[in-house]
Amino acid sequence: MVYEDISNSSRKKRICKLGSLHELTHKPNPVRHLDGYTRRFMPSYTLYYFNGRGRAEVIRMIFAVAGISYNDKRVNFKDWSTFKAYMPCSCLPVLELENKIQIPQSMTIARYLAREFGLYGKTNMEMARIDSICDSLNDLFNDFMRMFYDKDGKIGTFSFMVTVPPRGPTDKSLTVNVVCAVTLLYIFHHSRSILVVLIVDEERTGPKPTFGTDMRSQAIGESSPMRQMFKETSSKVLTFLEKTLEKYNNGTKFFMGEEISLADLMFFAALENPLLENPKLLSSYPRLTALRNLIAGHSKIASYMKIRHLTDF
Repeated sequence: MVYEDISNSSRKKRICKLGSLHELTHKPNPVRHLDGYTRRFMPSYTLYYFNGRGRAEVIRMIFAVAGISYNDKRVNFKDWSTFKAYMPCSCLPVLELENKIQIPQSMTIARYLAREFGLYGKTNMEMARIDSICDSLNDLFNDFMRMFYDKDGKIGTFSFMVTVPPRGPTDKSLTVNVVCAVTLLYIFHHSRSILVVLIVDEERTGPKPTFGTDMRSQAIGESSPMRQMFKETSSKVLTFLEKTLEKYNNGTKFFMGEEISLADLMFFAALENPLLENPKLLSSYPRLTALRNLIAGHSKIASYMKIRHLTDF
């Protein structure tokens, strides 16, 4: 994988009005079910998305499992208002083929590539089963994303009051309003650290007071409508998936049996961020926990996880 600033590349003429981009070129190992003839006539692929896993990660994982090279172009959030005018549906991700055809919508792209690369089942019934799993996971993923992003796709911010206790009997408590980005909470929560806010009071002398807390519940409280919606959706979806997995091979293999499919990749990608936010999310679902470990141990996925570009979300 090569992480590269392409502002001076030959593509600059075509995208110079679109804002700054970064490009990741993936060159994974070939996958066994695509023969030489198929590879020789396969189009060039370019994936446009923000610099994050988000809705594009399942697509990147499809490329990784299939062993297909592609250009991974990442759009800065600050440039999105300009860039979106050039994207169909004014949304990301978008898959571009041969610098000509553009396909929007994450699940449309994922299904198209899964069909192209043999990851979408062998019969209409298998495809329907994969669709039901993917659509259910997409519901869960959408509810999770709504907790963190605004209507323009930007990381949300929140504000809250912090009261710093007095340092001594003659000192007074200090109350200030703190504005913080959700992404900061998320990063610190992932590292299992405490987010520390430095309160600067020019009238005081000596060490400045600090206030530390998880603060995640203040950003998106347990009683908030968004949180409740996500909890209800995840409970329904995960219960359905656990039972679905149990019906086939007693839940000891992939969703479709011996071979990994789009359903498995969607399951892994859609739950990455929710599991970072709540590591116990699958604690009541032993078969899904085993499936996640099985997917992580897949040779192509394991290799991809080692080289993929690390992002906070």
